[in-house]
Amino acid sequence: MLLEDEDDLEICGEAETGRQAIELAGKTEAEVVVLDVNLPDMSGMDVTRAVKEHSMDTKVLILTAHDTEDYLLEAKAAGADGFLLKRSAPDRLPEAIRCVGRGEEFLDEEVLDR
Repeated sequence: MLLEDEDDLEICGEAETGRQAIELAGKTEAEVVVLDVNLPDMSGMDVTRAVKEHSMDTKVLILTAHDTEDYLLEAKAAGADGFLLKRSAPDRLPEAIRCVGRGEEFLDEEVLDR
């Protein structure tokens, strides 16, 4: 819903599991993949690694409720291009997607402040 009114962003698919996300990212050649850290079958970090192994050009934005430095460092080590907290203002998601889509790093200010 947060992205429906964004004319310059196209949702090319949704996945419920990590394996589905990896498969979908490969099929659609998505520019940006938005991932939760907690998925039913594998971690978002493992999905990030798999997506990056398939295509270094695909950008990964981690969208999570976990705001610890450990999660941020693990996401960066896995190859994530951005890290956004779910509790951030709704307009931050499109902004974060655009930012990583341009090849820039996006880190939620709340996590950076810590």
